[in-house]
Amino acid sequence: MLDFLGDDKPLADITEADAVRFERWLTEDQNLAESTVRKRCGFAKQMLQTAVDDRLIESNPLQRLKVAAVGNPDTQYFVTLDESLKVLQACADAEWKACFALARWGALRIPSEIQELRWSDISWDENRFHIHASKTEHHKERGNRVVPLFPEVRQALNELWDRLGNAPAEFVLPNIRLLTNVNPQLGRIIKNAGLKIWPKRWQNLRATRATELEREFPSHVVTRWCGHSERIAKQHYWMTTEGDFEKAASFKSVPFVSQQATESSGNGSQEYSTAHKKSPDFQGFAKPCIKLQKTPMEDNGLEPMTFWLPDNSNNH
Repeated sequence: MLDFLGDDKPLADITEADAVRFERWLTEDQNLAESTVRKRCGFAKQMLQTAVDDRLIESNPLQRLKVAAVGNPDTQYFVTLDESLKVLQACADAEWKACFALARWGALRIPSEIQELRWSDISWDENRFHIHASKTEHHKERGNRVVPLFPEVRQALNELWDRLGNAPAEFVLPNIRLLTNVNPQLGRIIKNAGLKIWPKRWQNLRATRATELEREFPSHVVTRWCGHSERIAKQHYWMTTEGDFEKAASFKSVPFVSQQATESSGNGSQEYSTAHKKSPDFQGFAKPCIKLQKTPMEDNGLEPMTFWLPDNSNNH
């Protein structure tokens, strides 16, 4: 905002038109993605709202700006099992293998959720481990959640435990947790695996796992394990994969459809015609009515017979 408005512009002089021009400047001049623009506008909007609360200005000129988080499908990437195994093998040591497994199969946020992960948080007998997420500390769970000890995660942690010997450190990832930026190293590992670096490296590992779990478990279970809401999952995590298209190609909802297609193919010289095909019988649908016999109408007409009533014809 200082770059756009200048450091000598009073807060009270910022107008709603300035807000619109600021948003357009972020998009067009700074060439930022929509999600980044919304995030920066959100920070600016929050700052000016504090100025309103402190009675420095009467109203917030950024009030109308859209700041809700929005997903970007162009940066989504589903990391396949084959790719995951190649990256896992390319990791230099057991600590990095454990870190990768926690992100890919444990759906942990990297690096925030591994920095405080301790060996005491792992319940081997109960096949689960405890996570403290600083990002969700303001939620009712206070950032605490329990994650299953998935087989891939358990194997990686077992190998790391064996490497550490009889005197493991307090933290599970004592070296990685101290790094300020883990993206470059993951990029090098992906290159060493012979793969192209995908966008949002760590986040797409988490999104891949969230998408896989959603296929097998109810949404309320998956969101509890991964530590996000269903709304956030729809916007940022759940993806459509190649496997979904392959499954749809062989999906049969009505058995007779494929049968008709086979019958219609024949030798390939005749087109399919419904004129010579028997109509399928569906439960709940009426079959063709039988042909009614023609019966002449009697003198009594459509009314039912009333021969049992007394004859009052002489009274008229």
